[in-house]
Amino acid sequence: MQIRAPIDLECLVSPIFQKQTIHTLVCSERENHFDDLTFNRTAFHPRVPTITFHKNIPAALQNDERFDLAIILTHWVEEVEHLKLARLHQLAKVYVLWLWDNHIAEDFHHALATLADIVFVAHGFNTHYLLNDYSILYGHIPLCSVQWDADTAEAVMRESGFQARSNALYGAFFTYKEFPERHEFLTACATSAIPNEIRLRFASEENRSDYFESNKYERLRDWMQHKTSLCLPLHNDLSSRFFDALLAGQIPIAPRNIPDLDTVLPPEVQDWLPVIRFDNYTVDDVSIAYNEAIARFDADGPIGVLRRHKFVKENHLARNRFINLFDQLL
Repeated sequence: MQIRAPIDLECLVSPIFQKQTIHTLVCSERENHFDDLTFNRTAFHPRVPTITFHKNIPAALQNDERFDLAIILTHWVEEVEHLKLARLHQLAKVYVLWLWDNHIAEDFHHALATLADIVFVAHGFNTHYLLNDYSILYGHIPLCSVQWDADTAEAVMRESGFQARSNALYGAFFTYKEFPERHEFLTACATSAIPNEIRLRFASEENRSDYFESNKYERLRDWMQHKTSLCLPLHNDLSSRFFDALLAGQIPIAPRNIPDLDTVLPPEVQDWLPVIRFDNYTVDDVSIAYNEAIARFDADGPIGVLRRHKFVKENHLARNRFINLFDQLL
């Protein structure tokens, strides 16, 4: 049974996007991942002076408020049923999705796309299956560092970013039963001769909350105690931890099987920051990359730390992504 029929999106969207003030809702089940300053600063766009932020659509419906535009950040949870609920109660006139996990769970994300009007993907390499008669696949907005706002990051960098750092390879990872090979490789790295502080925790909601609801300043100080960290994808994805590492002044180590990395950061930018890549999923390849990262960090010193920090603070925080989204839409 279809919940909606194909529509003329231009007819639907144009009147909304021509308004001088667009009443906007943002929903994310990962609301505790965001710095609380992210949505409390100046406007993302002249016609979006404020944003109402809720954890999910049921929470938004409790306030009996209606919106011109609903932007739903999706995280492979209950968003399909929530979107059906939103349409039933006419929560918004236009529904925009930013799919954070479109690199996996294709059936789930295809179902989501058919319930939306406009779709942005976080991972630009896996999008063909999202094409449908009900929504426009609009563009690629990559992930970013969301844990810290620019003011938070700058304050912690001034306080802790230029102190002596550990050589131990950093990596606090959530692991998933759906990706056993990743878990095995991380375990091999953690138990190898590479000096490391790789920590593995199962990706339960409880464990996520323990981390993301801890003190945001302490979280960033922990990252800033290390020179380099391992960025390992679930499935070829450019994850937020890559940008977290750079924001903390670290040199990230990442495999070559991340197709979006060369798109988001061209090779010459990777060389400048730097970002160290490895070819094969072996401890030996990670060890070679680790030694290069430590050498590059020590050679650049505080200048390199500040270069990487400023690069993300000015270009790859949540605020930058929302500005990009609104610029594309409006």
